[in-house]
Amino acid sequence: MPDVTNHDRADWARAAIDTYAAATRGRSDEQRIDEANPDNAEEIISDFLADLRHLVDELDLTVDFDALSARGAYHYDAEVREEAQVDA
Repeated sequence: MPDVTNHDRADWARAAIDTYAAATRGRSDEQRIDEANPDNAEEIISDFLADLRHLVDELDLTVDFDALSARGAYHYDAEVREEAQVDA
């Protein structure tokens, strides 16, 4: 994907987590993750991760969530470094 920024990636994650929060908590602005509601982030994101594990169980998949988390951290670090080099 050409010219994808970390801001784009954050927007995609926000769209996913906002959809999840609306489905599980209703469509209140108080249930969003943003500067006005920073305390929501930990609860909503951890619930989302738990529900992903339930999805894996439902689909009878074998997924190592610790390995996925490590892979995600690796990708995140690489993307942050890459964007920092472009901005330098």
